[in-house]
Amino acid sequence: WLEKIDANFLLSTSWSESFGFSIAEAMAKGIRPVIKRFEGADALWPAEFLYNHPDEVHNHLHDGAYDSSSYRNYIAGRCNIKRERASYFELFNQLLKEKTESVEKARF
Repeated sequence: WLEKIDANFLLSTSWSESFGFSIAEAMAKGIRPVIKRFEGADALWPAEFLYNHPDEVHNHLHDGAYDSSSYRNYIAGRCNIKRERASYFELFNQLLKEKTESVEKARF
C-alpha cells in the first residue's frame, strides 16, 4: 500500500500493536513515523518519533527535522533480513533439537 501513496508521515495510534510492521515498512520507504507511545515502544523506536498525547502530534508534523535516509538506515540497521532469517533458523533448529531430545528421552 505504501507504493500507492504519497506521504511524508505515518501516524500510528495503536497502543497494542507491539512491533508494528507498518511503522517499519514506512520507515524503510523513508516516511517519518509518528508513534503513540505504548509499553515497550521505547525499546523499539527512537524517542523522537513517540508521542504520549494527541496534542503532541502537531509538534511532530511541524518539526523541521525530516530525514528520509535516516529512517531507512534505522530499519536497515535494526531489521536486516539476513540477520532476521538467521535468527529464525537458529530458533527453529534449537526447538527441533529440544523436541528430538525430548522424544529420545521418552523412548527409554
